Amino acid sequence: MGLDGLVFYMIVAMAFVLIIVLIFLYIKDGESSRKFRIYEKAIEELNANIISQQTTVNNLSKKIVAKSEIIRLLDDEKVDTTKALEAIVEKVKALEVEIKSIELSTTKSIKEAKDTQDSLSVPPIVISSPSYNANDKDIDEKVVSMHNEGYSNDTIAKQLKVSIGEIEFMIKREKMLNALNIKES
Repeated sequence: MGLDGLVFYMIVAMAFVLIIVLIFLYIKDGESSRKFRIYEKAIEELNANIISQQTTVNNLSKKIVAKSEIIRLLDDEKVDTTKALEAIVEKVKALEVEIKSIELSTTKSIKEAKDTQDSLSVPPIVISSPSYNANDKDIDEKVVSMHNEGYSNDTIAKQLKVSIGEIEFMIKREKMLNALNIKES
Protein backbone atom coordinates (compact mmCIF):
# COMPACT_ATOMS: atom_id res chain seq x y z
CA MET A 1 0.00 0.00 0.00
CA GLY A 2 1.70 2.97 -0.80
CA LEU A 3 1.11 6.45 -1.50
CA ASP A 4 -1.59 5.61 -3.96
CA GLY A 5 -3.46 3.67 -1.31
CA LEU A 6 -3.14 6.53 1.16
CA VAL A 7 -4.33 9.07 -1.37
CA PHE A 8 -7.22 6.79 -2.18
CA TYR A 9 -8.22 6.56 1.50
CA MET A 10 -7.85 10.27 1.89
CA ILE A 11 -10.05 10.89 -1.11
CA VAL A 12 -12.60 8.41 0.23
CA ALA A 13 -12.40 10.05 3.68
CA MET A 14 -12.77 13.49 2.13
CA ALA A 15 -15.68 12.27 0.03
CA PHE A 16 -17.23 10.77 3.18
CA VAL A 17 -16.75 14.03 5.09
CA LEU A 18 -18.13 15.97 2.14
CA ILE A 19 -21.19 13.67 2.00
CA ILE A 20 -21.71 14.10 5.77
CA VAL A 21 -21.40 17.90 5.41
CA LEU A 22 -23.88 17.85 2.49
CA ILE A 23 -26.32 15.67 4.49
CA PHE A 24 -25.89 18.02 7.48
CA LEU A 25 -26.53 21.06 5.26
CA TYR A 26 -29.57 19.37 3.69
CA ILE A 27 -31.02 18.57 7.14
CA LYS A 28 -30.31 22.11 8.38
CA ASP A 29 -31.81 23.58 5.22
CA GLY A 30 -34.97 21.47 5.79
CA GLU A 31 -35.17 22.65 9.40
CA SER A 32 -34.67 26.27 8.32
CA SER A 33 -37.35 25.92 5.64
CA ARG A 34 -39.74 24.42 8.21
CA LYS A 35 -39.01 27.24 10.68
CA PHE A 36 -39.51 29.85 7.92
CA ARG A 37 -42.89 28.29 7.07
CA ILE A 38 -43.86 28.42 10.75
CA TYR A 39 -42.74 32.08 10.95
CA GLU A 40 -44.61 32.92 7.75
CA LYS A 41 -47.79 31.29 9.09
CA ALA A 42 -47.44 33.14 12.41
CA ILE A 43 -46.89 36.45 10.59
CA GLU A 44 -49.93 35.81 8.39
CA GLU A 45 -52.06 35.04 11.48
CA LEU A 46 -50.79 38.21 13.18
CA ASN A 47 -51.61 40.26 10.08
CA ALA A 48 -55.09 38.72 9.96
CA ASN A 49 -55.50 39.52 13.68
CA ILE A 50 -54.36 43.10 13.11
CA ILE A 51 -56.82 43.53 10.23
CA SER A 52 -59.61 42.05 12.36
CA GLN A 53 -58.74 44.38 15.26
CA GLN A 54 -58.64 47.39 12.93
CA THR A 55 -62.08 46.45 11.56
CA THR A 56 -63.41 46.11 15.11
CA VAL A 57 -61.94 49.48 16.08
CA ASN A 58 -63.43 51.11 12.97
CA ASN A 59 -66.86 49.60 13.72
CA LEU A 60 -66.67 50.72 17.34
CA SER A 61 -65.65 54.20 16.23
CA LYS A 62 -68.68 54.36 13.94
CA LYS A 63 -70.93 53.20 16.77
CA ILE A 64 -69.46 55.79 19.13
CA VAL A 65 -70.05 58.53 16.57
CA ALA A 66 -73.63 57.31 16.02
CA LYS A 67 -74.30 57.13 19.78
CA SER A 68 -72.86 60.57 20.37
CA GLU A 69 -75.13 61.90 17.58
CA ILE A 70 -78.12 60.21 19.26
CA ILE A 71 -77.11 61.74 22.60
CA ARG A 72 -76.86 65.17 20.95
CA LEU A 73 -80.31 64.74 19.40
CA LEU A 74 -81.75 63.61 22.74
CA ASP A 75 -80.19 66.64 24.44
CA ASP A 76 -81.75 68.90 21.80
CA GLU A 77 -85.09 67.18 22.31
CA LYS A 78 -84.72 67.54 26.07
CA VAL A 79 -84.17 71.29 25.68
CA ASP A 80 -87.20 71.59 23.38
CA THR A 81 -89.35 69.56 25.77
CA THR A 82 -88.19 71.63 28.73
CA LYS A 83 -89.10 74.83 26.90
CA ALA A 84 -92.52 73.42 26.00
CA LEU A 85 -93.12 72.33 29.60
CA GLU A 86 -92.07 75.73 30.89
CA ALA A 87 -94.57 77.34 28.50
CA ILE A 88 -97.30 74.99 29.76
CA VAL A 89 -96.41 75.77 33.37
CA GLU A 90 -96.63 79.49 32.63
CA LYS A 91 -100.06 78.99 31.01
CA VAL A 92 -101.25 76.93 33.99
CA LYS A 93 -100.04 79.67 36.36
CA ALA A 94 -101.88 82.25 34.27
CA LEU A 95 -105.01 80.08 34.44
CA GLU A 96 -104.64 79.82 38.22
CA VAL A 97 -104.45 83.60 38.47
CA GLU A 98 -107.50 83.93 36.22
CA ILE A 99 -109.42 81.35 38.27
CA LYS A 100 -108.59 83.19 41.50
CA SER A 101 -109.71 86.43 39.89
CA ILE A 102 -112.99 84.82 38.83
CA GLU A 103 -113.43 83.37 42.33
CA LEU A 104 -112.91 86.78 43.87
CA SER A 105 -115.30 88.48 41.49
CA THR A 106 -117.88 85.71 41.99
CA THR A 107 -117.55 85.92 45.76
CA LYS A 108 -117.87 89.68 45.55
CA SER A 109 -120.95 89.39 43.29
CA ILE A 110 -122.55 86.85 45.63
CA LYS A 111 -121.85 89.09 48.61
CA GLU A 112 -123.30 92.11 46.78
CA ALA A 113 -126.36 90.08 45.77
CA LYS A 114 -126.80 88.92 49.35
CA ASP A 115 -126.46 92.49 50.62
CA THR A 116 -128.96 93.67 48.01
CA GLN A 117 -131.29 90.84 48.91
CA ASP A 118 -131.04 91.68 52.59
CA SER A 119 -131.83 95.29 51.83
CA LEU A 120 -134.86 94.36 49.69
CA SER A 121 -136.22 91.88 52.23
CA VAL A 122 -136.57 89.26 49.56
CA PRO A 123 -136.40 85.64 50.58
CA PRO A 124 -132.82 84.37 50.46
CA ILE A 125 -131.45 82.95 47.28
CA VAL A 126 -130.51 79.35 47.72
CA ILE A 127 -127.42 78.42 45.76
CA SER A 128 -127.74 74.75 45.04
CA SER A 129 -124.66 72.69 45.53
CA PRO A 130 -123.68 70.11 42.99
CA SER A 131 -125.92 67.07 42.98
CA TYR A 132 -122.90 64.90 43.65
CA ASN A 133 -120.07 64.99 46.14
CA ALA A 134 -117.26 67.00 44.53
CA ASN A 135 -114.73 64.54 45.95
CA ASP A 136 -116.58 61.52 44.56
CA LYS A 137 -114.20 60.20 41.92
CA ASP A 138 -116.67 57.44 40.99
CA ILE A 139 -119.00 60.03 39.41
CA ASP A 140 -116.06 61.54 37.49
CA GLU A 141 -115.00 58.13 36.29
CA LYS A 142 -118.57 57.20 35.29
CA VAL A 143 -119.00 60.47 33.40
CA VAL A 144 -115.71 60.05 31.51
CA SER A 145 -116.44 56.38 30.86
CA MET A 146 -119.90 57.06 29.50
CA HIS A 147 -118.58 59.96 27.41
CA ASN A 148 -115.88 57.70 25.95
CA GLU A 149 -118.57 55.10 25.18
CA GLY A 150 -120.37 57.70 23.07
CA TYR A 151 -123.23 58.77 25.34
CA SER A 152 -124.40 62.38 24.92
CA ASN A 153 -124.01 64.89 27.74
CA ASP A 154 -127.83 65.03 28.12
CA THR A 155 -128.07 61.26 28.53
CA ILE A 156 -125.21 61.20 31.05
CA ALA A 157 -126.79 64.06 33.01
CA LYS A 158 -130.16 62.31 33.17
CA GLN A 159 -128.76 58.92 34.16
CA LEU A 160 -126.37 60.22 36.83
CA LYS A 161 -128.62 63.12 37.92
CA VAL A 162 -125.83 65.67 37.40
CA SER A 163 -126.12 69.00 35.60
CA ILE A 164 -124.88 69.31 32.02
CA GLY A 165 -122.44 72.04 33.10
CA GLU A 166 -120.91 69.68 35.64
CA ILE A 167 -120.67 66.96 32.97
CA GLU A 168 -118.91 69.34 30.58
CA PHE A 169 -116.55 70.48 33.36
CA MET A 170 -115.60 66.89 34.28
CA ILE A 171 -114.93 65.98 30.64
CA LYS A 172 -112.83 69.11 30.02
CA ARG A 173 -110.91 68.51 33.24
CA GLU A 174 -110.19 64.91 32.24
CA LYS A 175 -108.98 66.04 28.80
CA MET A 176 -106.66 68.65 30.39
CA LEU A 177 -105.26 66.10 32.85
CA ASN A 178 -104.65 63.66 30.01
CA ALA A 179 -103.02 66.36 27.87
CA LEU A 180 -100.70 67.27 30.74
CA ASN A 181 -100.23 63.56 31.50
CA ILE A 182 -101.26 64.06 35.14
CA LYS A 183 -102.75 61.15 37.06
CA GLU A 184 -105.00 61.94 40.00
CA SER A 185 -103.98 60.26 43.21
